[in-house]
Amino acid sequence: MNATPTHRVWRLGADVDTDLLAPGHAMKHGIDVIATHCLEAVRPEFAREVRRGDVLVAGPNFGIGSSREQAAAALVHLGVSAVIAPSYSGLYFRNAFNVGLLLLTCAEAESLHDGERIALDADAPSVT
Repeated sequence: MNATPTHRVWRLGADVDTDLLAPGHAMKHGIDVIATHCLEAVRPEFAREVRRGDVLVAGPNFGIGSSREQAAAALVHLGVSAVIAPSYSGLYFRNAFNVGLLLLTCAEAESLHDGERIALDADAPSVT
């Protein structure tokens, strides 16, 4: 498969916790509302500007914190196609699997830049 770079990168740092992905104040609402608050504390424009197929790229320990499944479900709801990070919380990894969010473990993830366009090639597997 010769993949064309079509996925926009949203670059985040290390230790992105579940409260950033699904803030506690939004948890009394459904996923439609929770998703509008996704990452608002660090990327206020994220829920408004993310597009179907975009990819989150983060540092180590992505998804640490509480066990709330909505932290993974919010990204799926917004159309994020994958998260690429060096490591994940075990609970988050399981929740992402349960809601169909692709998590890719890649030590070199931090070399990708915000706004960069990448291709994900499931046949290789590779990120270019």
